[in-house]
Amino acid sequence: MGLIHTLEQCLNRVQTVGLIHTLEQCLNSMQTVGFIHTLEQCLNSMQTMGLIHTLEQCLNRMQTVGLIHTLEQCLNSMQTMGLIHTLEQCLNSMQTVELIHTLEQCLNSMQTVGLIHTLEQCLNSMQTVGLIHTLEQCLNRMQTMGLIHTLEQCLNSMQTMGLIHTLEQCLNRMQTVGLIHALEQCLNRMQTVGFIHTLEQCLNSMQTMGLIHTLEQCLNRMQTVGLIHTLEQCLNSMQTMGLIHTLEQCLNRMQTVGLIHTLEQCLNRMQTVGFIHTLEQCLNSMQTMGLIHTLEQCLNRMQIVGLIHTLEQCLNSMQTMGLIHTLEQCLNRMQTVGLIHTLEQCLNSMQTVGLIHTLEQCLKVQTMGLIHTLEQCLNSMQTVELIHTLEQCLNSMQTVGLIHTLEQCLNSMQTVGLIHTLEQCLNRMQTMGLIHTLEQCLNSMQTMGLIHTLEQCLNRMQTVGLIHTLEQCLNRMQTVGFIHTLEQCLNSMQTMGLIHTLEQCLNRMQTVGLIHTLEQCLNSMQTMGLIHTLEQCLNRMQTVGLIHTLEQCLNRMQTVGFIHTLEQCLNSMQTMGLIHTLEQCLNRMQIVGLIHTLEQCLNSMQTMGLIHTLEQCLNRMQTVGLIHTLEQCLNSMQTVGLIHTLEQCLKVQTMGLIHTLEQCLNRMQTVGLIHTLEQCLNRMQTVGLIPTLEQCLNRMQTVGLIPTLEQCLNSMQTVGLIPTLEQCLNRMQTEFISTAF
Repeated sequence: MGLIHTLEQCLNRVQTVGLIHTLEQCLNSMQTVGFIHTLEQCLNSMQTMGLIHTLEQCLNRMQTVGLIHTLEQCLNSMQTMGLIHTLEQCLNSMQTVELIHTLEQCLNSMQTVGLIHTLEQCLNSMQTVGLIHTLEQCLNRMQTMGLIHTLEQCLNSMQTMGLIHTLEQCLNRMQTVGLIHALEQCLNRMQTVGFIHTLEQCLNSMQTMGLIHTLEQCLNRMQTVGLIHTLEQCLNSMQTMGLIHTLEQCLNRMQTVGLIHTLEQCLNRMQTVGFIHTLEQCLNSMQTMGLIHTLEQCLNRMQIVGLIHTLEQCLNSMQTMGLIHTLEQCLNRMQTVGLIHTLEQCLNSMQTVGLIHTLEQCLKVQTMGLIHTLEQCLNSMQTVELIHTLEQCLNSMQTVGLIHTLEQCLNSMQTVGLIHTLEQCLNRMQTMGLIHTLEQCLNSMQTMGLIHTLEQCLNRMQTVGLIHTLEQCLNRMQTVGFIHTLEQCLNSMQTMGLIHTLEQCLNRMQTVGLIHTLEQCLNSMQTMGLIHTLEQCLNRMQTVGLIHTLEQCLNRMQTVGFIHTLEQCLNSMQTMGLIHTLEQCLNRMQIVGLIHTLEQCLNSMQTMGLIHTLEQCLNRMQTVGLIHTLEQCLNSMQTVGLIHTLEQCLKVQTMGLIHTLEQCLNRMQTVGLIHTLEQCLNRMQTVGLIPTLEQCLNRMQTVGLIPTLEQCLNSMQTVGLIPTLEQCLNRMQTEFISTAF
């Protein structure tokens, strides 16, 4: 046709019309017509016509038109044509045309156009062409060209390539190239890349390199980099390395580095790592260091750190050390440090260590003011097993003059719990002709004026051992008509301290059948003021196992009127961590009927700030099956005011999400809204976005919808843009010859 005469003219035209899509096609065609013979000629021609000025521009353009996607594809293509045989030849050719001058420029350019993505790929290629010989040279150059930014990336890559094998080798080389300057930086980064796993390995390596000299320096730095989190870990590691030998040395050093601040913390940790085994060892060491001065201080601290668990252990140890000589001294000191709180604890402990032997000796504890009433005395004596039978009890109490009449005795025994089972109670009271049933018992106690309130009743029944579990208590109180409503029950149990948490309450009420439905439970809890927020309600219901699925939760919360709007529901569920992803949220809301239309969903998600971009919205709605067709999506988005016209959707000027048709097409491809070129062309024609074939071809090429010329021609024929191939060629000649010249 005489339309092209030179390589430059050819390249201009085929580049303008976008008729070449792969480097192979371009090079093969030019070779076939005898336009190019060598790579240098090709590069020189492109430079001559002003198409490329820098290597980056050259690579960028080839990448933009989809000619090269990976470095391998580029090299393979040139090898396929026989233009290059080795990477060295390639680099030499680029140097010949003055496109690259230094290795750094080459690597930077390849990185800029995305031809190299990983450090390993770069290193392997440089090793192959013999550009790097030593690790230091490699690190220096990679730093220079900006291929490594963090030490972690460097270490990971070197590990992958097998360039470093030991921690010492790594540290030495990194020091050589100046990548590490301080021990903290070194430790932090080695931890990140997984070079060090245990404290011992770290310490050994640092000792080998001479980075640490004293234990204090070691501890300080390890604390700084977060290698030690607990004192136990530190002590165990130091023991393993043999850095500490005695307790005093350990304490002194830990104090120096600020790892221990209080004696309690010290004792707790020494116990954990096994430095102290007996109380005596602990006391002796603390006395040696001057950490304790008085017995009270010692007992208080040992109690806090859990070195003494029972009064017996304390008494035995104090006796062993010669700290106590008389019972009074012992009791006074134990009271001072809070080791004894009740007479039972005192009597049990004194009995165990052999300080009291007889009941009379025990009763003389009245002198110390530890017992004030008969009930307290009986309770305590029963607990420490000083009395075994009722007769022994009566005889002893008569001996000391504590009781005078049988009635007083019975009341006291009942109060202090000398009768433990209902059978024992009934048998004895039956023998006396007092009662026959528990109900009669309760009624009788009411008649006698012994119990007046539900709390008093519960307290007494607990005291005499008639009730052992809350369930038994609730069942029996229901029987005698003491409780009528759930609120009354809850209030009473709260008053006497039988329930401490709502969960315990709900579990027990479920057991005794006081609550049957979640709604009843929620209403009652609201009445009592036990729950105030939806989150508190949901958390507690989850704890007691009243709700198992989100659907059940949502349905019931709707029933009791806890949630009124979708936003409130979503916010609460997010707060509790019941929903983690938008898909999970949408699926569940669909199940419980909280959302019915896409519009309602989009409005709510916008209100909550769950969606920020159109892509995120489209992707998520597709995931949960809310949109099936582009029309449905567009209609719905129009309804909620996200888009107003299809043109606005494609340009999305209002949202500022896409600015060019190419960006629009790319995004529609991303969310799966367009699948074929025909569908794309039909829709673009409908909205009047492509008035000319040329505009269509250029844009479709840009977004990668037409990879081959054949597919392009077929698609254009399908949508009726070109009727014949001659018309196609005529149009391309007419349009692009004028454009080229």
